[in-house]
Amino acid sequence: MEATRQSGTDGRASTGGSGERGRQPWTARRVAVELREVLDGLAAEYGSLVRILTEHAEAIRGADAPGIGRCVAAQEETLARVSRLDQRRREVVAGACSCIPGLAEQARRATLTVTNVAAALPGGEGGAMVERCERVKALVEQSKALTEAVRISTVSLMQHVEGVMRQVSRKLSHAGTYGRRGVVETTQQVVTSLDMRS
Repeated sequence: MEATRQSGTDGRASTGGSGERGRQPWTARRVAVELREVLDGLAAEYGSLVRILTEHAEAIRGADAPGIGRCVAAQEETLARVSRLDQRRREVVAGACSCIPGLAEQARRATLTVTNVAAALPGGEGGAMVERCERVKALVEQSKALTEAVRISTVSLMQHVEGVMRQVSRKLSHAGTYGRRGVVETTQQVVTSLDMRS
């Protein structure tokens, strides 16, 4: 969960992703409120993604083609929402750099993470926000592991289907239905004629 290096921020959100707040100047309080919303949103979406990926793996194991299709569609919708939240996350980090002392300098030296921003929040906000960051990170790692497992299962299923198709092709080939090129071949030449005079 890294944010890109921030520069040239003017203290306002770039796209106004939070409605009216998009036109308000950034303050530490606003950063805390919006960061909490973003992290809670990301936790909810990655939690959904973990559930969908688990269902996807089960659908692959059961060779449930409609179930696989539903899971793929649900993943796309979830990842679209994650992308929108990630855009808001970048805006919050940029806003934090404009109003929390030390963050802008830290961003110039290295990539600034959401955890860095959370830890820099004044008062008692920092500790709870860092915990939220860790929760999101754990869900991201879990979804990565499940994505890899689904990828491996998908490759395995495809290889199985290809193997079955090769066996069917061999059986049909031995029966004389298919030739070496995998097409139906006739064993006798067929001669036809067509009278074009009439």
